[in-house]
Amino acid sequence: MLHDPSKNEKDIVAEDLCDEIDNVALYISNEKNALSVIQYLFKNNLIYLFQNLVIAIRIFLTLPVTVASGERSFSKLKIIKNYLRATMGQERLSDLSIISIKKDFSEGINISDIIKDFALKKARKAKFI
Repeated sequence: MLHDPSKNEKDIVAEDLCDEIDNVALYISNEKNALSVIQYLFKNNLIYLFQNLVIAIRIFLTLPVTVASGERSFSKLKIIKNYLRATMGQERLSDLSIISIKKDFSEGINISDIIKDFALKKARKAKFI
C-alpha cells in the first residue's frame, strides 16, 4: 500500500501486513530469521514498500527473550522482606537480596574466611598496664 500521510507512520495495518509478508516471502525465501529479513529490506532500500513489516520486525526484535529471571528475583526479595521485615535496615536488605539472587556466586564464597576477617575487624581488646 502507498504511504498515507493521514496515518501515523508507527501504526501497523493488519491486512497490509499479511500482504507484505506474502510479497516479501516471494523475494527472500533464503532468509531464515527476522534480523536477516530486515537487513535485506534495508540493504535493498525496500523499507518504504514494506513499512508494516519493518515495524513488526522491529517490535519483534526488541521483545525480551525471557522474563523468568526478573520474576524470580522479585519473589526472592519478597521472601527476604517478609522473613526479616522488622529487624533489618535497608542496606542489609539490599545486600541479602543480591546474595539470594546471585546464588551461584554466593555458593562459591568461603564462609570460614569471611568469619576470620569479621573476627579480626571486630576484635576489641582493652590493654591494661
